[in-house]
Amino acid sequence: MPSCVVGLWLFLAGCEASGRPLRSVSRIFRPGPRLGDAKIHRLSSIRGIGSTRKGIRHEAARKDGWMVSAFREGPEHVSASSAHACFTPSELDLIDRLFSVVGVEADRKSRSIHGYMEQRLQEANNLPQIKLLRDALQSTSAQVDDDFAIDKTSWYDAFARLKSRADEGMLGYRTDKGSFLRFNFKNFLQTNYLRLHPPWQRQIMQAAASGHLSVVKDLLASGDVNAKDAYGSTVLIHAAANGHRELVRYLAKHTNADVDAQDSENGCTALWRAAERGHLDLVRFLFDEAGADVEARDKSGRTALIASAENGHVDVVRYLIEQANANLESEDDSGATALARGSLEAVRYLVEEIKADINARMERCKGGLTVLEYATRYRSDDAATDYLKLKEAEKETSSVEEKDRIKAEIAEVRLIEAAKRGDLEIVAEALSEKGVNVDATREPTGTTALMLAAYNGHPEIVRYLCADARANVNAKTVSGKTALICGAEGGNLEVVKYLVEHAHANVDVGDHDGETALMKAAGEGRLELVQFLVEDAKAAVDAKDWLDSTALDKARLFARRNKAVVDYLAAL
Repeated sequence: MPSCVVGLWLFLAGCEASGRPLRSVSRIFRPGPRLGDAKIHRLSSIRGIGSTRKGIRHEAARKDGWMVSAFREGPEHVSASSAHACFTPSELDLIDRLFSVVGVEADRKSRSIHGYMEQRLQEANNLPQIKLLRDALQSTSAQVDDDFAIDKTSWYDAFARLKSRADEGMLGYRTDKGSFLRFNFKNFLQTNYLRLHPPWQRQIMQAAASGHLSVVKDLLASGDVNAKDAYGSTVLIHAAANGHRELVRYLAKHTNADVDAQDSENGCTALWRAAERGHLDLVRFLFDEAGADVEARDKSGRTALIASAENGHVDVVRYLIEQANANLESEDDSGATALARGSLEAVRYLVEEIKADINARMERCKGGLTVLEYATRYRSDDAATDYLKLKEAEKETSSVEEKDRIKAEIAEVRLIEAAKRGDLEIVAEALSEKGVNVDATREPTGTTALMLAAYNGHPEIVRYLCADARANVNAKTVSGKTALICGAEGGNLEVVKYLVEHAHANVDVGDHDGETALMKAAGEGRLELVQFLVEDAKAAVDAKDWLDSTALDKARLFARRNKAVVDYLAAL
């Protein structure tokens, strides 16, 4: 998490130096007149977000997450540049939420605006960092600035003044008398950091995540193997999540590590994390030899089967169903099953090999939706949904020719998805199907498998599609992008070199805005790409887009980030 985005100005209200209970949030934070569109636009321009109330509220929710993260991460993530924020009346729900973090019951209606944040903040309220801060505020020795009273109907001006007087790492919050208490957040964290994160705990968690078995053994001599870090993860969970087989085996066999311990942030066990990350050997060991619970659920109700299906780990899905007897009908808290949430290849395995019913009704899901209805409604642009629709169409037709056409379309869906993910085996398998078009496009963008492989930086897929499958290297998306332009946007030099030197891609072709591959690379500050396109590919440096901007102009839009590119192009 970048430190530059950590909002450190908590605007809190109703707290006197004596620690007297706070008044109702709904009474204290009465925003006065509704903001007009002009003021919304002015505030959003300052904040750099969309000029709508929804945009500002969304930014508020994100800031909320940053504040919780700041509590977790520690003083090294606090800097002067991050010690600023200017809350607006439209962020009343955020202020309420921050109240709930430090133990004050917020207005329920306001909190429901961002209901998905509620669970995170309830968890955050139990963090030791939050408890320490709450205690500190209740016995505050903070300085009171009586000259800083707020006019309740002039929120923006008051916050702007507060921002202009910001000290590094200071929290500002308002009492019920209109005064400000100022609390040095940075000093608080520095003072209490060792209490929150003992050196032994930090060292053993880092060693477990890195797989250093000998270091973990040494550290366990003076600590509890089931100790938890600030996120509630144990040594075993860290080791399993990062795929360290020897360390996981040692912890499960030679210590009293709790194999079913759940972290406090998401409720994930070691087996759940291993399944989510696709570590089949660890999933097999933890279930077969360590006796881990294969049906353990995270805080969203997802089992290891659902997690592995979502992330496309078909080998793990296969093991969990065929050998661990995982329940295919298990539903998460929204009522969705692994079939409803799975990625394309996981769904294909469940339908074609396990014979899962795509019309099975999930009784607890949105009033009893079927898997196909759920996918169509909530995953309309997903490859798995395209597959499910085609399978339904295949089932309904009796025409041999139509069935063959549908099978070819299914293979094309698999081809495009595999090219995006970099799975050469599935790319080759899909292309072996009768009637498959290597230049098939994904609607509505019109992207081909080659474009997606180029953008996502899979040179081996690009080589295979061009050399073996004879893909059209100069095909365009609906916005006019070619595979070379996609590769330049993705920033993979090896891909761009291959497309130019071996596939003979058109270097100076532009998209519908007139932007060439060189302009894209320059705008992203990719010096090596720019140098190759100019010196080896002989790209037109003076080419202009429809706004008469050159590659140099594109680089200058972000001159500080792109300084090396600007200097290079300006010297030509």
